[in-house]
Amino acid sequence: MKPFCVLLMLILPIVLFVSCATVYGQATTNKIEQGSFPVSIEASMFMMDLQNDLNASKQTLKNFVPTTQFADKYSLQKIKGKYHVSGFIQTDNSFSEKQLKRIKVFLGQPSGNIRTVHIPLSAFLSFLKQKGITYFELSKKLEVN
Repeated sequence: MKPFCVLLMLILPIVLFVSCATVYGQATTNKIEQGSFPVSIEASMFMMDLQNDLNASKQTLKNFVPTTQFADKYSLQKIKGKYHVSGFIQTDNSFSEKQLKRIKVFLGQPSGNIRTVHIPLSAFLSFLKQKGITYFELSKKLEVN
């Protein structure tokens, strides 16, 4: 009986540690935080709502399927089976198109240092970490009065 108790005392802490680390890792995968550049107020609200929807739905950003209400509120588009959010970026000389294309962001033609972007939600966290972007503005629906 003693060898069993000793073995149990050795294995139990390892199992608990691995379990807790796995849960912590899953929780932090969906953490939407401010990136390496400033964003508009609308983009901040989008990020907060996205975080809330991810938490409520228990989905990961990689396979997130937004509610109709969320998709309508932020004019999300479904392109090639993935949901995208669109906006404008301002860039500096260190900006690399290649880095955004690598994470499947669709880029519009530049107008000076401003470009349109369509960002897959699954790549949004990577987008927020990109170098060379100096500002991000979320596109808004036009409202007719």
